[in-house]
Amino acid sequence: MQPQNEIRRLSAIMFTDMVGYSALTQRDEALALSLLTEHNDLIRTQLALHQGKEIKTVGDAFLVEFSNALDAVRCSIAIQNAFHLRNTAVAGETIQLRIGIHLGDVVYRDADVFGDGVNIASRIHSVAEAGGICVSEDVARQVQNKLDKPLIDLGIQALKNIQLPIHLYGVQLPWLKQLSRRSESVVAGTRLRVARWLSGAGVALVLIIVGWWIWQRPAVVPANTVAIANAKSIAVLPFTNFGGNKEDEYFGDGITEDLLTQLAQITGLKVISRTSIMQYKGTTKTMRVIGRELGVSHILEGSVRRIGSRFRINAQLIDAERDEHLWAKTYDRDIKDILVVQSEVTREISDSLKVKLQATENAYLSRRAAGNPEAYVAYLQGMHILRPRIVLTMTEYEKSVPYFERVIALDPDSPLGYVGLAKFNLFQAQLGLSSTENYAKAEKLVLRAIALDAESADAYIVLAAIKGQGQWSWKEAEQASTRAIQLNPGNATAWDTYRQNVLQPLARVEEAIVAQKRAIALDPVNANLIWRLATLYLGQGQCDEAMRIARQAIEIDPSFTISHTVLVDCLEQLGRFEEAIAANRMVKGYWVNDALLDDAAAAYKRDGSSGYYRVLYAAEKRLTTTRNDAFMFTAGLAMQLGERDEAFKLLNQAIDARDRNIFTLKTFHKFASVHDDPRYLAALKRLNLN
Repeated sequence: MQPQNEIRRLSAIMFTDMVGYSALTQRDEALALSLLTEHNDLIRTQLALHQGKEIKTVGDAFLVEFSNALDAVRCSIAIQNAFHLRNTAVAGETIQLRIGIHLGDVVYRDADVFGDGVNIASRIHSVAEAGGICVSEDVARQVQNKLDKPLIDLGIQALKNIQLPIHLYGVQLPWLKQLSRRSESVVAGTRLRVARWLSGAGVALVLIIVGWWIWQRPAVVPANTVAIANAKSIAVLPFTNFGGNKEDEYFGDGITEDLLTQLAQITGLKVISRTSIMQYKGTTKTMRVIGRELGVSHILEGSVRRIGSRFRINAQLIDAERDEHLWAKTYDRDIKDILVVQSEVTREISDSLKVKLQATENAYLSRRAAGNPEAYVAYLQGMHILRPRIVLTMTEYEKSVPYFERVIALDPDSPLGYVGLAKFNLFQAQLGLSSTENYAKAEKLVLRAIALDAESADAYIVLAAIKGQGQWSWKEAEQASTRAIQLNPGNATAWDTYRQNVLQPLARVEEAIVAQKRAIALDPVNANLIWRLATLYLGQGQCDEAMRIARQAIEIDPSFTISHTVLVDCLEQLGRFEEAIAANRMVKGYWVNDALLDDAAAAYKRDGSSGYYRVLYAAEKRLTTTRNDAFMFTAGLAMQLGERDEAFKLLNQAIDARDRNIFTLKTFHKFASVHDDPRYLAALKRLNLN
């Protein structure tokens, strides 16, 4: 008779195991515990997104139930993808899992789960590669033709303490070596024969030693993880302008950035992004110091001189640690050869670093070299104006438009002019200037660019922002973002865009943190990227970590004063309002000034926190009459005052006005207490975030 507290049902059971955890615990217990916490957080994030029910954890292992096999496999792929992104973004110890999934009969008793379904799942994982997934034939039958990843027949396997051999399949993931069908006679047959021999031997010591040899599988490091760990790395310092004409500054900066773009296309080469390297313009630091600060092994430096239709480029590649020259060359050419020279430099560097160019990379360099040089120079002039910066109006940015229009006139088959104009319209939309119209213009332009060059990572980055912040089409934003990363995984902006337009809006916070850390690894002294990482921790209520990271951003670039906003928010949460006012004085933004903060300080002294918030709320509310990006923050201040009706009214106005900050709603800590309010759920639905 079945006990009253016992429930039996068919379930998909997932078992995860962290590779090498026991050995790491013996070697460095503190590090092991730190990695285990990160491991648990990443897994639980994906379980919440894929309807997985955590039954229990045993040390570093998770036992999870799903109502169907498809959800279980999709969740396992998402988990392995999250760890793969994390491992490629973070230096130091990797975290790798083996995952096994079985569909079978399980018994629930006293909040625990038993049965063959559980036993088999807990053994299947040992057949998977490190970073891989192994499933039983019952699972494979349910999910075949429903995944975008192939299933590889691994043959019949004998599993430890399971009476009958099981037919198993592996999920072919991009970062694993090609899976192949295992030989049943060698794998299964040998294990069964040895097991029978051992059962009759009766020698305990032999059983332990041989049993360990038979059943334990060595960890297999994914091939591309090794490639990333051993990747050559380079920083391209800003080329010095020796032309004597300040107006030609764009030329040297443009050459620098284009070399960055071309080098970043090369597989196995880590290239530091523009924002970080531009901080070394005119530096007197040694190559060794710069290499250590940027975390690179090699540095390219040079100079450019342009006189009329002629230019001269001096370039030299340096081993940063030894401060030794590996290669140097002078190019004295006509301006019509500028694109050819850049491709030549890229190939020379590749040869010097012994990084073999793939066929697609060679083709890319050849296409760039064949472009229109006059149009290219106009493009450099436009992009020199259209640099990301903190501006209050579009006056400066508008000066870029004639240059991009000239690019299109001179070379209508090049994507460059269209991408430039698309960026201009995107910036206009984000600042609230004819948002809907500008997003539509930007989309039309960037789709034209993609039609001309389907491998333009820059175009897909713009498209992701349009689809995400512009249209709230999060699935399409993810497609564009991942395509940009696929085309140029060394592009920091691509990773930041993925975080901003996909992961953060959808509250996939752990993935967002991994993506942002990847962006920072590629652009390590970019205070803007570091500040954005701090805001992710702020949204999770992790103020200690948020403030620590924000202070890093402030130390790296004191002029990027927005970093202080994280300190302001955290100090408010901690009730340290006088310190918050002091931090706010450092922000120096258009929304805050000393006179306003003097009023806030007086109100706090008189009425406490409510007086403080009321002064800031009134000032922010006034901004909503002239700016479309003030509604979201005003709504947050209304929540701080306990005025929920007003907060939701402002929240809906933010949606109506397409406030560029609205994408943070699911991670906006000031709305954390109202997630079950029907008005909050209705707002998520309007944003396609429900």
